[in-house]
Amino acid sequence: MDERPTSAPGASARDIALYLGELKVLVDRATKVRQAWIREIGGVTQAFKTDEPTAALQAGVIGREQLVRFAGFRDELAKLVPPPPCEACHLAVVSWLDKQIAACEVMVEVGQTGNGELMRGTTGLLSEGRIDTMRYRAEYTHLVAALNDHLKTRKARKPRRPRWPFGARRAAGVA
Repeated sequence: MDERPTSAPGASARDIALYLGELKVLVDRATKVRQAWIREIGGVTQAFKTDEPTAALQAGVIGREQLVRFAGFRDELAKLVPPPPCEACHLAVVSWLDKQIAACEVMVEVGQTGNGELMRGTTGLLSEGRIDTMRYRAEYTHLVAALNDHLKTRKARKPRRPRWPFGARRAAGVA
């Protein structure tokens, strides 16, 4: 995987950088939503532990709200077309979002059935999502490092313009 990101046909360093920038913004937004959601899940889990009668209802409401958010992120991601070197990174984010969506669907089911035991499915899916997060970070880091190496190599090859040895040149027509 030490291949330069620009080695694939039709994938310029600029295309890769633009894609990675857009992807990072999307992932950062989704991560913020997920962090707030995790706190809500903690509240629902506590409600089940204390046998609150509204715990299942809370789970269903939170699941539906978050399902809409993560489905929106998934739709945004579908609009991004990854350059070939970025496909593994893209697929890691797809998989991560799919697990968030599946966890939301489990919470909706908890709300419909009242079965609090299903909440374990939510936490299990979220745990699996951490593997996708690690894959995404590794791929992203690799691509950024390869882009930086490419830029360093490019700068090193760029010929320098010779400088005028006697100070700045005067503009034409200036006395």
